[in-house]
Amino acid sequence: RTFSTSGTNWVRISGTVSSTPGVKFVISSDSATTSTTPVKVDGLWFTSEATGTLSGNSTVTAATDGLDNAVNNVDRTHFYSANGRYLFFTTNSAVTPDDTNNGPDSYRKDLSTGAVVRVTTDSVGTQYATSGQVMQATSSSADGNVVAFQTTATTGAPLAYRHLFIKNISTGTVTRVSNGTSSTAPDAASWTPMISPDGTKVAFDSVATNLVTGDTNANQDVFVYTIAGGTTTRVSTVNSTNAQATGGGSYLPQWVDNNTVAFASAATNLVSGDTNGVYDVFTKNLSTGATTRVSVSSAGAQANGTGVRAFNVSRDGSTIVFDTDATSLDGAPTTAGTRQLYARDLSGNTTRRFTNTASSFDLLSPTFNSSGALNSDGSVFLAVTTASLDPADTNANYDVYAFDIASGSSRLISTTATGSVVAADASGAVFGPDDEYVTFGSNGSMVSGATSTLFRKYLSSGVTPTSFSRL
Repeated sequence: RTFSTSGTNWVRISGTVSSTPGVKFVISSDSATTSTTPVKVDGLWFTSEATGTLSGNSTVTAATDGLDNAVNNVDRTHFYSANGRYLFFTTNSAVTPDDTNNGPDSYRKDLSTGAVVRVTTDSVGTQYATSGQVMQATSSSADGNVVAFQTTATTGAPLAYRHLFIKNISTGTVTRVSNGTSSTAPDAASWTPMISPDGTKVAFDSVATNLVTGDTNANQDVFVYTIAGGTTTRVSTVNSTNAQATGGGSYLPQWVDNNTVAFASAATNLVSGDTNGVYDVFTKNLSTGATTRVSVSSAGAQANGTGVRAFNVSRDGSTIVFDTDATSLDGAPTTAGTRQLYARDLSGNTTRRFTNTASSFDLLSPTFNSSGALNSDGSVFLAVTTASLDPADTNANYDVYAFDIASGSSRLISTTATGSVVAADASGAVFGPDDEYVTFGSNGSMVSGATSTLFRKYLSSGVTPTSFSRL
């Protein structure tokens, strides 16, 4: 089959479509065009590379409107639906004609059709008054039909603090997740609503005291809202007894599987033997009530130092990566006091340090995206750092690196199609569906005509370092 890309240039598909990860098709070109930049035709991406792959150093703009024009001023928090069809992103730019509120909104981009819809509207499609307010989508159901968002905006006067909602995009129904008991308004702020893989529950953190009865610890806690019944349960609780946490707050919930929530906490009574007085990473089994501390050494020793700042869970739930300046987990790093990255294998209960740089990795920095930085099987992690780990990295800015957890080797990701860096910070790196590309934000122009937006770097096997399975 042939397609016309501009009236004169033609691209012809030949050969058999391959199911090999990263390989899209084999093509030839009847035109004189030899550019390796992918071209989108009829909703599909094509290149004139001899291999016919969207890989190597191909860099394209990811956040685009319905006509594939670049959308600028995009927030660092973006994510893909688990089925790989949709990209969700937040921007201050008006992407659709009905966006006239002069504030942030979140959009869903259909990667199959190119269609873009604004998802942060009320049940009848009325826009929120988001100018000067918070509005940010944070997660979606696997099929991309239900989206969770946090906001201080309404269609009228702003809220006093952040509330959390889910929206069914097909029906338009909007439901508040951060409900007080008896469906009353919460009495304080909530953050980071994360929808479970099966779409039945939403985990979030909050300092509200009226979401469940008996919340008297005056700390930030982690909760799970069950969508079908509209019930809320506090999960940052003590192992076996479910008593409330004391000694410190809990935050940043992420799903390990449909029945297990991971979160960070400075509480000292969630498990026995927690005497370090700093933030650790825990998992909570919703069926058994078991709470487990996972930011420990392979032998079970707790972390010393100043504690964990943030973490990330792989899509298959096998691995948790976290940052810490501890020296008690897997040997001391060469540069004392630096925060390095560790991977916890949840099935084998082993912990490995896979970075050892002169600069620290701070996963809670403004460049971090709380989901998607680990690939599907937990073998590769995307870190945003100012450390220069590649000769081409000469900009002294935040750049995206991919780390092979088994070997510790790294590859610079946030480059242009020619392999060069730009003098601007990269942020929020996440793996795309099937790990075939990485999407990240940048304040610079990685592609001509696009700045302060999301960019997509296509990956391939067989490039240095060769130990990477998908990079």
